[in-house]
Amino acid sequence: MGGITMKQRYDSYKPSGIDWIGDIPSHWDITPLKRNLRMPLKYGANEPAESEDKNYPRYIRITDIDSNGNLKDETFKSLEPSKATDYLLAKGDVLFARSGATVGKTYIFKEPYEACFAGYLIKASCSLRLSPQFLFYYTNSGMYNNWKNSIFIQSTIQNIGADKYSLLPLPLPPIAEQEAIAAWLDEKCGEIDAAIAKVDREIELIDELKQSKISRVVTRGLNPDALLRPSGIDWIGDIPKHWTKCRLKFIGSARNGLTYSPSDVKDSGKLVIRSSNIQDAKLNYDDCVFVANYPETLSVNSGDTIICSRNGSIKLIGKSVFIEDDMDVTFGAFMMRFRPYEHPKYSHYLLSIAISRYKGLFATTTINQLTADSLGKMEAVMPPYMEQVQIADYLDKQCAEIDGLKEKLSMKRETLTELRQSIISEVVTGKRKVI
Repeated sequence: MGGITMKQRYDSYKPSGIDWIGDIPSHWDITPLKRNLRMPLKYGANEPAESEDKNYPRYIRITDIDSNGNLKDETFKSLEPSKATDYLLAKGDVLFARSGATVGKTYIFKEPYEACFAGYLIKASCSLRLSPQFLFYYTNSGMYNNWKNSIFIQSTIQNIGADKYSLLPLPLPPIAEQEAIAAWLDEKCGEIDAAIAKVDREIELIDELKQSKISRVVTRGLNPDALLRPSGIDWIGDIPKHWTKCRLKFIGSARNGLTYSPSDVKDSGKLVIRSSNIQDAKLNYDDCVFVANYPETLSVNSGDTIICSRNGSIKLIGKSVFIEDDMDVTFGAFMMRFRPYEHPKYSHYLLSIAISRYKGLFATTTINQLTADSLGKMEAVMPPYMEQVQIADYLDKQCAEIDGLKEKLSMKRETLTELRQSIISEVVTGKRKVI
């Protein structure tokens, strides 16, 4: 990253009038977003994402936009032209996410094909006074995050509508300077993004190594000299001669989670585990939903595995967490609890591999889902109980070592991400002059 340097400050500054922006260059202005648009902000189409017809305009939803503001290929959906007409995007349009865990996330439309956008997104069409790329970079700055947090404090709900976005204060230089700053950031952020992509690939390889190690041991055991026989299951192959073949319904019970309405959600109470609460096979409490109570049949006990069973992204189906201790929590309707009859940790490892192998069965035209019935029908193999204990202990140690390597890479990625945001923040608010 040695090529990234900052130049001198501007000649003079003036107060912006906004605490979290601070001073700005004297020739810049503070102006609300709405004054720099060629038309009012517009909400997207309230249509279901059902079609995958490549001849129709692509239907862009919040889930299609990754953390770097790029479109995901694997989540493609389209909308028939008659329904897409009023929501078509022009090159340079900026989309803002208006609700959910990713509220505030942005994307610039640059694609060479027709596309429209869904209802949980808001379209901003920049006037000649505002560079779309400059706007995008501003929404990747720390100052933009401060603004979002100020909105959440006022409303207590993570939802930003067009009325709020229209008042987003922008520190703006003349358009030629905006474009020059955006071009400079394209180059510098490109260097950082390349470094982040390299780390991401290393993390992917570590994840693949972990899955490979788990798969090998839960289907073949720890004894390399064990006598083998065909399992009759394509994805498993040969197994130790004394192991048994079974379906998952015979090693544990599965059931779907709690259905609740918005009126059931409380500021505090009993946590409802959802997909967003599972990150890297651990519980994460950054995005929580609480209810007053739940049925005992939907409890979460030590030894349970909680699985993401329904999601718009097939990649998230099967994401799971092993519950180490009894918890006074429940799990949502798009989640599934697997409660084992056999050794809990071994069952968890076996479950993760089986689900990954049968993943192609979960895709439907409307939503990707893993049902309790389909999970129960999956074929697997089981060693005697004491071998389950030995395998689980071995994998705990092996996975802990692999997770330690991954954590170091994740910290490196976080450092690069913070560097990227710091550079953007200083440049788009005029703290540093780069042209």
